[in-house]
Amino acid sequence: MRVWLAVLPFVAALIRAVPASAASGDAAAFEASLARGAGLEPLPQAADAARLQTRALLAAPLRAADAVRLAFLNNPDLRARLEELGVARARAVQAGLPTNPFVHFALRAPSGGGAARTGREFGVSEEFLELASLPLRRRLASGRYEAARLELGHAVLGLAARVEEAYDAAQAAQARLKARQDQLQALTAAGLLAAGQRAAGDASRLDELRRRAAREESALEVDREQAAATVARERLSLLMGVQDEGDWTLAPAPPLPAVDPPLPELEETALNRRWDLEAARREPALLGRALALSRLRAVGGLSLGYDSEKDLDGKFGQGPAVEWSVPLFDRGQARRASLRARSRAAAARLEALSARVRFEVRAADAELVQARARVEGYDARLLPLRAQIQEESLKRYDFMLAGAYDLLAARREELQDELGRIGAARDYWTARARLKLATGGALPPTAASGGGK
Repeated sequence: MRVWLAVLPFVAALIRAVPASAASGDAAAFEASLARGAGLEPLPQAADAARLQTRALLAAPLRAADAVRLAFLNNPDLRARLEELGVARARAVQAGLPTNPFVHFALRAPSGGGAARTGREFGVSEEFLELASLPLRRRLASGRYEAARLELGHAVLGLAARVEEAYDAAQAAQARLKARQDQLQALTAAGLLAAGQRAAGDASRLDELRRRAAREESALEVDREQAAATVARERLSLLMGVQDEGDWTLAPAPPLPAVDPPLPELEETALNRRWDLEAARREPALLGRALALSRLRAVGGLSLGYDSEKDLDGKFGQGPAVEWSVPLFDRGQARRASLRARSRAAAARLEALSARVRFEVRAADAELVQARARVEGYDARLLPLRAQIQEESLKRYDFMLAGAYDLLAARREELQDELGRIGAARDYWTARARLKLATGGALPPTAASGGGK
């Protein structure tokens, strides 16, 4: 299977193993858990170690799995998302802390003066309702943190898919450039031969001009493909975070997997495994907890405490103290109405996301099936026919039954089909990457064993 066998354990470890201890350590723990899930060495945190590992990966022909690994090492957007997980964890910790107690102290003196005695007052109090709602607030904060981890997991899969798509585009652009360069080299050699034949009187001026025009046209196409290959390479470099590194090469394109997954299994897998869908399923329950918390707070603020006082006559008094914020005007009705509306909106978003997940799976599957059919059509029928046509054209040219123009036309048509085959293979791998993202990062076992990059 392709890169996803390496990527999926990375992201699965995010859901299982991000620790709930120190908020500041979430990003580092996430990186370590990714590495443990994939059976690789931990992602280096030091800049020097990261550069060494990056250069080691770039030293060999780059596979799709290597490209994703480099993105995990160097992509700044991913680093920012990892730090956002630390922010979410810190918020969860903060929500689970009790409020600080209130302590007050006062000194009193007679207003007319002349008395040596002063009065004192001391008290301590705590928000009772905040303490009573602490378990509910902790569950709510924990649920939001889990939702953040699920959303981050899907975002990491999205990055892996974008890297793989960029890798496929760069690989296809490289193959197109090589095909154009091979054509230019062949036309240059044919042009030299035609010039010699023209000097010997064995070829017409028209044939020589046609060959020269074909060569100039091929040179322009090479320039165009060179620019496209440069853009595709730079886009991949951006996602991998290696724009300042030296030269690196891509591994050859692999053959297509033997089988593709059936659509019903794909939809079932997507509905069961999509982490953004799971986060959306949890959102109504989280809003329900927030609504319960809002109802609890509707009675107003209630503080319980202890108060001690010494008056100006030297008498002491002490006892419990209660302070209640009477909900005459703000009873939380607006907050509850907002939460109910948000809950209905969350249910609607879940329904819309479920429909979109099915659409993404079906669209990617349709693209995959169509791209495979095109590749197989090129390999099994069209390219062999073009090879036979080119062979027959050469025979007719050797027997002077066809001119150089016919030979060039046959070769141009054959090249167009070779480029079409390259594009079809790129479309297949791109559709497969999108299909894996649409299904939550993994295809059913029947497809996962098919081979690939």
